[in-house]
Amino acid sequence: MTSDSDLFSPLPKWEDKGYRPDDYGRWVDSNDNIALPLYEGRMIGPFDPSEKGWVSGKGRGAMWREFPFENKVFWPQYLMSIETYMEQGRVLRGNKIGFIDIGSATNTRSMYASLIVDMPCGNVVPVLQPEIHDVISVLSLAACLNSLTYDYALRCRLGGLHLNYFVVAETPLIPPSYIRQSPCAQLTARLNFIMPRFASQWLELLDTYPDLIELHWRRLWAITTHERLRLRCILDAITAEFYKLSYDDFAWILRDVPTNPKGFWRVDKDRPKELRQTTLALAAFKRLKEVGLEAFSQEDWQFPAEIEAQLGPRFTAWQEQGTVAESWAECEEHVQRMKEIPMPLPKYGTQKNNGKQSINGSEKATEIEQADLWSLG
Repeated sequence: MTSDSDLFSPLPKWEDKGYRPDDYGRWVDSNDNIALPLYEGRMIGPFDPSEKGWVSGKGRGAMWREFPFENKVFWPQYLMSIETYMEQGRVLRGNKIGFIDIGSATNTRSMYASLIVDMPCGNVVPVLQPEIHDVISVLSLAACLNSLTYDYALRCRLGGLHLNYFVVAETPLIPPSYIRQSPCAQLTARLNFIMPRFASQWLELLDTYPDLIELHWRRLWAITTHERLRLRCILDAITAEFYKLSYDDFAWILRDVPTNPKGFWRVDKDRPKELRQTTLALAAFKRLKEVGLEAFSQEDWQFPAEIEAQLGPRFTAWQEQGTVAESWAECEEHVQRMKEIPMPLPKYGTQKNNGKQSINGSEKATEIEQADLWSLG
């Protein structure tokens, strides 16, 4: 990031030149010139494309504020002109996953990943992208990376404080032929696509899952504590099954033992034990083992009534407004509004190597290949 610091400038400098944010994470001036947010680590959360926004300061002294899920916006510390971004040959364009580089096996979690839109990333936000980066593939990969089972495998490998590509390359991923056929992509979309900026990705999902058109678009957004926790537990159960875990295996990974330095006992430790993700993910996995993966994937697993009562409603009043048809018309309207100030997007297969290059700089290999199961950049 320091070697490329001449490519981006602090947000106040752009505001002084008349740039203002639109509803889609772009800063635009009166001549429709576009500047894009530069992703930094604090902006990424699990299934969260904008966890925090910059307030003031620089470096470790910078102040950031956390955005609630029902009101996500992009508010970076730095912006980059779209022309500069387009000129970078090593940039991965289109749907991609950003994750936080700085991590530890003794933190609450080690992997924090989110599907992000076509924006530049600093050096502490490495990116991953399947060679075929349709929205289903990228969402499926994000589901795997944010699962408790994958995080456990990563923690067993992680010895330092950085999630370098060579570390991630040595961790097991669920084969795409398994996870793409599961509900994981839909569940991840509901957790991740919670801003109008992802309207076009929702329409892309309709091509694969046409039944979504029967559901209210805003209700698909998981923005309450209840719904986000429920969907994450379902994902944890399905991914644990794909990793071929038994119930006892998963229970051992999630065991509440504070003396275990790499354990997940820190997850939701401020909540009663019965409301923690680890407890409820294990309950979801127990149900999956009882009825089988196919039946579990179709039943839309819910929390027990006593847990639901403590977590509050699944949806906000705002999500209930309007008809289903009106909600999807709103989605299409957002897509049209984004096209009014067009941002060039690559077409799959037309951009040479799409910025991919191996760690040692050769064009032959992508940064991560796992036995040809996932070909990632």
